[in-house]
Amino acid sequence: MIRSNCEKAYSHVQALRKKQYLPDNYYWDHMWNYHYYLSLAEWYDKNTDATVAHVEPAYAYSDTLAKYDVDYAPTHVQRSTNFINLYFEYCNLPQGDRYVEPARQFAHKLIDFLRVSNLADSTKLQQFNYLNRMKLYFDNFSPKSRDYLHLLYQIFNLENQINANQYSPQNYQTSKTVISLIDKALFIKKDDAFLMQTKASHLGGLAWFSILSRNYEQAEQAAKNGLELAPSETWIYSNLAAAYLLLGKFEEAKKIYTQYADAPADPLHVRTMRTIFLNDLDQFEQMGITHKDFKKVKGLLQK
Repeated sequence: MIRSNCEKAYSHVQALRKKQYLPDNYYWDHMWNYHYYLSLAEWYDKNTDATVAHVEPAYAYSDTLAKYDVDYAPTHVQRSTNFINLYFEYCNLPQGDRYVEPARQFAHKLIDFLRVSNLADSTKLQQFNYLNRMKLYFDNFSPKSRDYLHLLYQIFNLENQINANQYSPQNYQTSKTVISLIDKALFIKKDDAFLMQTKASHLGGLAWFSILSRNYEQAEQAAKNGLELAPSETWIYSNLAAAYLLLGKFEEAKKIYTQYADAPADPLHVRTMRTIFLNDLDQFEQMGITHKDFKKVKGLLQK
């Protein structure tokens, strides 16, 4: 039924196009839909090669539309991310090795688009982080690394749970589970740079969720451990400084706030640490986590 409807729609679109009744942007959008829904039909029938055959044409039409209409960029990224997820699933099939290189190239292409897109900063950063992890997954893929990749698969799934609610103290335990899985992966690939940075990131996350759980000593230690592994993860300093404040260590906190206020907080340089510092303090106060020195620090950062 899907194929039949797609072919009917395709014939109708081509007829309108031939008569010049269909503007370019409508044509590109319809053609994206044509390839996308055919890929779904093939996916339902478990025709993996036939499904993947529609990915590049669909992306090409969507990409063309995004370059024509800048307001279409968020839709383009979301649509393309669906195909990244498809590649991720197919690479993990028993005979999925042949999809790794197309998946890698597709991820790189989408990240390049994202860098120059006009997406809102928060959306751009969220998508960039997700796509960068997918890219690293495909970059590390090899037939001999399935145990390692299975652990990554579990890690990514738990990360999705964490990202679904960044303000839930329940993520404290989930973060600890993720770190445990990363340690298992590091046993397979010792000193792997990607894993070390991922562990650092989750230690930073553990510091955040420790603060939400009012476990400030744990927050301090987790943040320090994360920064020791990856000093470039500057956003972790916000959690360390907050832990210091909540433990009554004002001078230690002040040193971080003054030293890193103007440092970039992310790889895309979307925000500075000053913004992160202030936003985090506001979030803590909204959740009933506060200290008499919060006001003093805000005054320092807002000068």
